[in-house]
Amino acid sequence: MTEQHNQTYATEAGTDRTKYLGIGGWLSFFIITVMYLAPIVEVGLFSMLWLGFIEHAGIEVVTGLPPIAFALLSVLELGFVAWGVAAAWRLKGLRVGAVRFVKIWILSYAACVIVAAIVTALLGMEQDLIFAQRKLIWMALWYAYFTFSRRVKATYAGKMDDMIPGDG
Repeated sequence: MTEQHNQTYATEAGTDRTKYLGIGGWLSFFIITVMYLAPIVEVGLFSMLWLGFIEHAGIEVVTGLPPIAFALLSVLELGFVAWGVAAAWRLKGLRVGAVRFVKIWILSYAACVIVAAIVTALLGMEQDLIFAQRKLIWMALWYAYFTFSRRVKATYAGKMDDMIPGDG
């Protein structure tokens, strides 16, 4: 039934939209990046940071954060990575509500990055603001993609009944 609905959407209004149907292009890139690359990079990064801190210097010396704050930040960041994997998994499986799940993840992650940027700015760690800006730009681009992409609309047609209000 859903596949038939997708085909109906893909060919509506006399235009052939079947080239946008299915996981491919930027959608595929997002899934691979969030599901496979991000966890490897984040786990590797935090492993190196923690091992480096244990062996060479205290956490406060390197980050300017108390150990408990850095531990909380690590758990929070890894939690968002796990949430991102779950979001990409839902997209890959063409699950109902997958697009909404991804958008909520992006918005939640952006809110967390903004709060972290404010806290680090208050602590005088301006170098972290550039990293936060890059993450926010990444999130804004992907949010726009999931809102306006013809591929997303064709692939998840009939599966976006619970989209965030105001989405295209």
